[in-house]
Amino acid sequence: AGPGDLLWVYFSCDETPAITWPAGWTQLFLTTRGSPDASHEFRYRFADGTEGVSIDITTDTSQESAAVAGRVQAGTYAGAPEASTNAASFGSSINPPSLSRSWGSDMTQWWGVATADDNGDGAIALTTYPTNFADNQHEDSTGGTDGIHHVVSRRNNETATEDPSAYIYGESVGTLCRTVAIRGSGGVFPSTTLAFSHTTTNATAHTVSLPVD
Repeated sequence: AGPGDLLWVYFSCDETPAITWPAGWTQLFLTTRGSPDASHEFRYRFADGTEGVSIDITTDTSQESAAVAGRVQAGTYAGAPEASTNAASFGSSINPPSLSRSWGSDMTQWWGVATADDNGDGAIALTTYPTNFADNQHEDSTGGTDGIHHVVSRRNNETATEDPSAYIYGESVGTLCRTVAIRGSGGVFPSTTLAFSHTTTNATAHTVSLPVD
């Protein structure tokens, strides 16, 4: 990443361990749920060019994890991301909550992010993304009895409020879900590239790849 880029990471893991990040990453949210237990966290950083190609996130107990990292090009965004309240449920669908942004109607990149745990039954299948969230769809299921499922998708829309429809799964799962917004700048939507990482065996060290130029 170059100086002035906005970096963000959405991290999901099984259970509810204490999660430690490198210095310099600002927490937008951290939410956990019980039985089936899962955690999801979103942090961001205004890049100074020293970040390298990855970061290490640690958990105080061994867990499986999944992560998506984004790099928003300098000059195409304004300010810090904002997030909705959290939605948590147990069932076959989860609806990212409606989000009204502090900056009002502007060119905004909206992300639906969700984490799911099926209480040890194995890999989770996603069948439907939110309507109009057709860009940057990414699904990652680590599988196994300690697995976690993690999904993101994006919509660019010039509006003050976005209310995504539901993610739908092929079975009943325990879910955590939010909507995240990033404001555009200079009359353009944010220009974002992604990188993906996961840990398919239980570990306390989780290496997250960052997007490179």
